Formats: sequence, structure tokens, C-alpha cells
Amino acid sequence: MKAKGVKSRSLSARLRDLALYLLISLTFVCSALLLARTSITRDELLRWGGLIANTLFLFGFFISRSREHFPAWRFWGLLLLLLGMHLAIFITLLIYVHVWPLVWFVGMAVEYPLLVFLRDTAIP
Repeated sequence: MKAKGVKSRSLSARLRDLALYLLISLTFVCSALLLARTSITRDELLRWGGLIANTLFLFGFFISRSREHFPAWRFWGLLLLLLGMHLAIFITLLIYVHVWPLVWFVGMAVEYPLLVFLRDTAIP
């Protein structure tokens, strides 16, 4: 018996989700094996891993809140431009700033309102 108000999902949607979960899991396992076999330092792992994780979270959240803009090609162009700028700035910072505590990535949260403002301004 289904709970009231709960929608059942199609088999294809559930299979797609399962495939996505398996891909994510495989990525984590491969990353862990790669890290175990390389001589990456803890500092490098925190710097570059922090950049990857926080960028995925920031842009993933932004994309998930922008579904109504998916059909607009301008949205995807803007997204690529903003992602490129984000990565260029943070990669440059991580290369030239020798001490980068993981907590400094919290500053990325300031980007979210800017992303929303630019999306809403650039895409009618």
C-alpha cells in the first residue's frame, strides 16, 4: 500500500538512478585506490579534494535549483562560463597560496547568490 501523496516512479527512472548511484560509488572506490597508490600529501588532498568536492556541491546545488532554465541554451553557456571562471580563480589561488586551510572553501557559499543573480539577469 502506498502512502497518500507519494508518487511511484517508473522502472526506467529507478534504473537510471541505480546506474547513477553505481557510477558515483565506482568513482569513490577508484579514487580511494588511486590515492592509496600515489604519494599525494595530506595537504594536497585537502586542497584539491576540497576544491573538487565544494565545486561539485556548489554547482550541483545551483543546477538542481535551475530546472526551469534547462531548455535555454543561454543557461548552459552561462553555467560553463561561470564554472570556468570559478575554476580558474580557485586553481590560481591554490597554486600560489601555500597555506590553504580547508575551512577557507566555505567562502564559496558567497558565490551562490551571485550565480543566482547572474542566471536571473542573463536568462529571461
